[in-house]
Amino acid sequence: MKTLKIILVCFITSLAVTTATAQNAVVKTEFTGSVNGQYYDCLGEYIGGDLTFDVMLMSHNFIGKFKKGTVLGYLDANGQFPSGKEYEVSQVLTGSDFNQNILLFRLNGKIVLEMHMTFRIITNANGDVTATIDKTIANCKD
Repeated sequence: MKTLKIILVCFITSLAVTTATAQNAVVKTEFTGSVNGQYYDCLGEYIGGDLTFDVMLMSHNFIGKFKKGTVLGYLDANGQFPSGKEYEVSQVLTGSDFNQNILLFRLNGKIVLEMHMTFRIITNANGDVTATIDKTIANCKD
């Protein structure tokens, strides 16, 4: 019976080690970027502010999302005249060689702008770019 327990413990340990070594490494990082002077027709104004992202990098892809996303509305591209509106921004970005991005703007808890962005660069075996896909769809909400 003691031998059976030792074999069982060794078997479970080997499974745990095999599973742990089979997982791809994930690098988690955080960065902050500034958005200033971008005009959105749906919002009818310029936006500006700092956005903090959480990013998980894996061997074949990445996932990014806003950790904190609030931008202010402005009447001018330089951000000197605030409109008084504060937008909550949420975003999920996935991809590697094929990127999908979903971006939502909320004003007072209501979605006012929904954007879907796709970006891809296709290369041949020599590394030459053969096609570029860059598509953005903006859905204005009332």
